[in-house]
Amino acid sequence: MTPVAMVVLPTPLRTPAMTMVAAIQISLLQMPWPVSGAHYNRRPAKTQMTPAAPCTARLTSDRSEHTFRSIWKEYIVPSRYGEVMPKLEVLSEIQRKSMLMWPCVDHDDTPWTPMAKPLFESKVALVTTAGLHVRGDKPFIATQKGGDTSFRVIPRSAGVNDIVQSHTSIGFDHTGIYRDLNVTFPIDRLKELVDDGKIGSLSDNYYSFMGALRDVTGIVEESGPEVARRLKDEGVEVVLLTPT
Repeated sequence: MTPVAMVVLPTPLRTPAMTMVAAIQISLLQMPWPVSGAHYNRRPAKTQMTPAAPCTARLTSDRSEHTFRSIWKEYIVPSRYGEVMPKLEVLSEIQRKSMLMWPCVDHDDTPWTPMAKPLFESKVALVTTAGLHVRGDKPFIATQKGGDTSFRVIPRSAGVNDIVQSHTSIGFDHTGIYRDLNVTFPIDRLKELVDDGKIGSLSDNYYSFMGALRDVTGIVEESGPEVARRLKDEGVEVVLLTPT
């Protein structure tokens, strides 16, 4: 069978968005094919947080929602045009412990295989949790309990002016994405890599989810496996997974 490589770009802090990324990884990687993956993280080794260790503590939905609301109100909203992502050390003790106790996805059952051929011969797809979609497509919604676990299809032919963001979280700075979509969804950079012979080819379709979910069950059991099947049908061999 054809191996599938998973490359994950870094996020600055282990948050529900990171848990979301891990859930999508498991959804995609549990499909019946050999899989290889790689995490790239520029943080010093002492702050490495991937792969995340399984957490035994669990938060109730009420407490977790209260924790994130208080963090948004106290740290994120006042600094919206400055340091938007708060560091763990600036949070209160209960907020810090609640974040560190957030349930993590266990990767122990994730199959791992080396790539069968070099990247310049491989077909690459792009999957993001940035809540992006084609203009005119159905936006992601926040009213759904636990968060919106659906996905959107973004054709490879779509340009940066055809793609919009409806991510409902205020827990990160959207400015960079508004200025240059390639910051989180590098459609132009991938085309350049194909032209330069660094990548073999690109899939016809890319896929987008929304991060910041309190419950990733829908990703793991439904939408994640569905996207994995579509990627397999397209003959994708490498997936670039980009968080918000």
